[in-house]
Amino acid sequence: MKKILSSIFTIFALTAIVAGGTQAVFVDTESVTGNTFAAGTIDLKVNGTDDPIAHIDLSNMKPGDGVGGTEHSTISYQYTLSNTGSITGKPWIEVTNLVNKENDCNDPENEVDSTCNNPGIGEGDLGANLHLQINAAGSGGYEYPNAASCIDGRNCSMDYWATHGPIGQNTWENIVGGGSTAPMVLEFLIPTSVGNIIQSDSVEFDVVFHLDQI
Repeated sequence: MKKILSSIFTIFALTAIVAGGTQAVFVDTESVTGNTFAAGTIDLKVNGTDDPIAHIDLSNMKPGDGVGGTEHSTISYQYTLSNTGSITGKPWIEVTNLVNKENDCNDPENEVDSTCNNPGIGEGDLGANLHLQINAAGSGGYEYPNAASCIDGRNCSMDYWATHGPIGQNTWENIVGGGSTAPMVLEFLIPTSVGNIIQSDSVEFDVVFHLDQI
């Protein structure tokens, strides 16, 4: 009897193992194929090209040059900004590599500029007296960068802009991808109140255009 019961238990155990090993359930599998991630592009063009050659070269400037009406200068340069990429970008600019040069020191300048005859000490004063007014397309038409120390936020010296940036980043209209353009105008003037202190002086600088992803 014990041998019979032992055999029965052995059969049940083997049956359970076999059943557990061969048990089937309903299954279904689906695959999502062809997944692709692609990066967009930002590509700024200035006047239709990359890194355009500077074309601002003014000489023999004097007080009153560029002074026009109450709002605009008569010396202006327009740049067309294009975003030939696929992602909308925010434009802004900066003034870099600014260098003031004294060049010479004649009697009229020496009378008002005590450092112009001291090599290595005196620097040119044109950058402090050449004003730059910048405007570009904004939400309310043409808009100027917000600068508290400028006259109505419009006119500041080149020396000022060289130490304050980014210029226009929170003011100007975004440029959508696909070749859309936005004009930007730089206007220069020397106030009539400037005197002999700028005689023979010069200023050199770069204007760098930016377009940032938003």
